Amino acid sequence: MFQWIKSLFKEKEELKYPYEFAEVVFNELAKSQGLDDYPNKLIKRYKYNEKTKKLELFRTYGYSDSLVYSFREKLKIPIYDSTTEEEQFPTHLEINLDEIRYAK
Repeated sequence: MFQWIKSLFKEKEELKYPYEFAEVVFNELAKSQGLDDYPNKLIKRYKYNEKTKKLELFRTYGYSDSLVYSFREKLKIPIYDSTTEEEQFPTHLEINLDEIRYAK
């Protein structure tokens, strides 16, 4: 009973980002044209700014495997690769081919 009352007043933990991390994303041209190759990838590096107390974009790099390796292994910066996930687009309406009439 005491544990239950204690859990009511316990503060919820907030998710905290690391002090510095990087994310691999596609550039805007690749998103609009549907391209998914290495020259269209970017590495966005984020850092926590002590003066403003906010997480901000520090620098943007062109993608290379050696740079990703250096961030992960040498600088120990966590990297999230969002380009490996397939982007889901909303489906508004499905059309069956037997319902369509073609003009001759």
